[in-house]
Amino acid sequence: MSRIPLPYSQKVIDLFRNPKNQGKMENPTVTSVAGNPACGDMITFYMKIKDQKIIEKITFESYGCAANIATASIVTEMIKGMSLENTWKELTWKKVAEEVGGLPSVKSHCGILAVG
Repeated sequence: MSRIPLPYSQKVIDLFRNPKNQGKMENPTVTSVAGNPACGDMITFYMKIKDQKIIEKITFESYGCAANIATASIVTEMIKGMSLENTWKELTWKKVAEEVGGLPSVKSHCGILAVG
């Protein structure tokens, strides 16, 4: 029985192979962990926050599929330099999915997980 590959965009494949901002951060201001018990995916985000509540630096660790890693990676790029308030107002899973060139419908939960 052969497996049919999921139709990932080239951006998802690239971010899976070469994720940006991946790794544990020393002495983060904030650590956030999210997981999906249905599929087992997990993401930990580490952030350094400036005095003005600006995300100065963000990294992540991920245990999951290509879509999980790609969406976590793109979130770090999308919110670096943003205020916490604007991040919570403007970041949506749909924007994350658009930013990675779309996600297969069975992987939309990865975008949801990445925005926590």
